[in-house]
Amino acid sequence: MAGIDAPFENDQDFLGETREFFTGDVFVFETIGMNIEAACPGHAFVSMPAKRHLHNAKAGVQGGAMFTLADIACAVADYRTGELNMTVDGSIQYLSAPKGSVL
Repeated sequence: MAGIDAPFENDQDFLGETREFFTGDVFVFETIGMNIEAACPGHAFVSMPAKRHLHNAKAGVQGGAMFTLADIACAVADYRTGELNMTVDGSIQYLSAPKGSVL
């Protein structure tokens, strides 16, 4: 994303490998439109456009979409070649509605 820097050192090899692996997650990367912006082992910066198909009845981004963004960022940060990882338990607290066109 132009103008936004990840708060960690990006690893281009890891980034390329995770992008290639996660292309299989059609729902997240094609339907929702998320993008892995930066990544290195233990860290990930994933974005998601706040488009209308993700809105709730109040015209805000669905909480489930925001939770999915957090879940995928954790999966990317925890990615290891040849290993399967998944969230076993998770919770999130929403402090306010998101602002802007990209989360």
